Amino acid sequence: MHIKKTKHTFADGSKKTQITLVESYRPGKGMNPRTRTIQDYGYLEDQTDPEAFLDTLQKMVADHRKANEKISLTIDVDKPINDPTNRDLRFGPYIVKQIYDQLRIPEFIQLNRKSKARYDLNEILCFLTCMKLVFPDSKRSTYMDIQHIFGTEKTFDLQDVYHALGEICDLRVALQKHLQIEVNKLFTADTSFMYLDITNTYFEKDFATEGRLPQKGVSKDHKTEPIVQQGLLLDSNGIPLFHECFPGNTSNSLMLQPMVEKVKSHKMAKGKTIVVADKGLNSVPNIDYLCNQGDGYLFSQVLRGKKGVRYHQRLFDESLYTVNKDGTYKWQLFEEEFSGRDKDGKKTTRKRKVLIYWDAADAKVARKKREEKIKRAEKSLNNKAYTLDHSKQKYIKAEVADTKTGEILHETVDLLSIDQEKIDEDAKFDGYFCLITSELDYDEKKMRAVYHTLWMIENTFRTEKTDLEMRPVYVSTDDHIRAHFMIGHLATLITRLIQFSIGKLEISPERIQRVLQSCILDVPSSGVVHIHEISGKLEFESIRNDKGVLAYSTQETGEDEVYQDFKLVGKAINLSLEKAYIRKEEFVRRIQKVAIPLQKSRHA
Repeated sequence: MHIKKTKHTFADGSKKTQITLVESYRPGKGMNPRTRTIQDYGYLEDQTDPEAFLDTLQKMVADHRKANEKISLTIDVDKPINDPTNRDLRFGPYIVKQIYDQLRIPEFIQLNRKSKARYDLNEILCFLTCMKLVFPDSKRSTYMDIQHIFGTEKTFDLQDVYHALGEICDLRVALQKHLQIEVNKLFTADTSFMYLDITNTYFEKDFATEGRLPQKGVSKDHKTEPIVQQGLLLDSNGIPLFHECFPGNTSNSLMLQPMVEKVKSHKMAKGKTIVVADKGLNSVPNIDYLCNQGDGYLFSQVLRGKKGVRYHQRLFDESLYTVNKDGTYKWQLFEEEFSGRDKDGKKTTRKRKVLIYWDAADAKVARKKREEKIKRAEKSLNNKAYTLDHSKQKYIKAEVADTKTGEILHETVDLLSIDQEKIDEDAKFDGYFCLITSELDYDEKKMRAVYHTLWMIENTFRTEKTDLEMRPVYVSTDDHIRAHFMIGHLATLITRLIQFSIGKLEISPERIQRVLQSCILDVPSSGVVHIHEISGKLEFESIRNDKGVLAYSTQETGEDEVYQDFKLVGKAINLSLEKAYIRKEEFVRRIQKVAIPLQKSRHA
């Protein structure tokens, strides 16, 4: 590669020098060399500082030539196994660090930190975040790996990490606002929808601490350990916007208002916002709160039991449904009035739209799940396992009766059997679903499309709990717990940004993490980096199932999936690494070019 200078003389007699960057190549074996233009910089005379421009260009050419020089290594056959120069270093976290820096978190900490502690808070937060994304583990185990991470120096100790968690807790709300501002530089801001859900995270200890976040509560995982609840808000693009922690015994319906209030008060959402959530957050006070401040909602609605009885007449009236051609889907949409309270606490009447629909595929899944429950109930009866705890057996019916007269008493024997009446009642609701919204201009397709995006929160929770190992939690104080979730929130955000930068190609957080875990190098000689093979999984052809969901066939592609994913990630975040051996300064220069590109706003 070299600089080409071409003189041009114009009709008025003036002269200019055209500057182009060109390189030589051979189009084929034995053929004469040719040149091709890499970049045309225009005329030298048009540059603000022609001399400085040429110096910069010359340096770039020199660096390029140096990077492509042949590398020769001398092997020390007497080098011991545990020699520091024989150490494998992981550079996946170093890649993540570039995106961390792109979000201007170091600048945020410099402006907002109040503590005068001598440790570098930014360095600790960056290290914990990058490791949480690539090699998630406890704080202690994470710190134990510090000497094996490329680009990380051991300038703090484990006690500094725990002290820093308190500072991270204090900055967490302001940091989330800062992150939203920086993300909006990559995506056009859109908080017209906010997707909200709650999840439980359990702790590795037997007893809850009175008055603190970890409390006994209802856990979806049926865990007996203390739990803490985390609320999460995604914006219209499906990017994590805000999270908050609540004690484990807090009712889900009580978490919506404080979260939305913080987002609004910190100006993280502008204008009218439609909050989308499931039935656990659907309560009259929440609906009143949103409507009274000019926002809207789209919630799922219970159809079973006392809460759903108001819809039963319409639910089973087949004449009210619109049915598709093959009879696998039907729906009805109507308006209803309901009572609430205005800002002054006075009763008021509002209107909302209600969508009730039935899907044959959902009904099939519901039947299969119920059949499994019936089998478990029958097995419990046969094995008399119900004596341990038959309250969890949904389809076992217990009666107390006099064995002679049949009269129902309270002091005799339990008669247990399969509750067929309950089974038949549940079967009536198979495949039915209900949505309610304040937006009277929404049609059936709009309501379903908006609510369907709520799946991204469940997917985000799965990523946090499984791929990022956010549970169980080992830290104990409330400040450390909140900092723990803030670090996980930041790692999740970076993961989602990488996913978005890839575009339409589907690659899971797990596969992104696997790519970053495979990024390993060693330094065989001073100034030279040896990048290990990035591989590990045979690749199979991907197909779409009948629902359009990505699945895999049994046909191998002949490629390695990890390496193919590495190329996808690299192309998306401007990372170019092709050769196994590269000079250290060139390697660092390429990694430092990593960035999330500017993109238009779009829904995930």
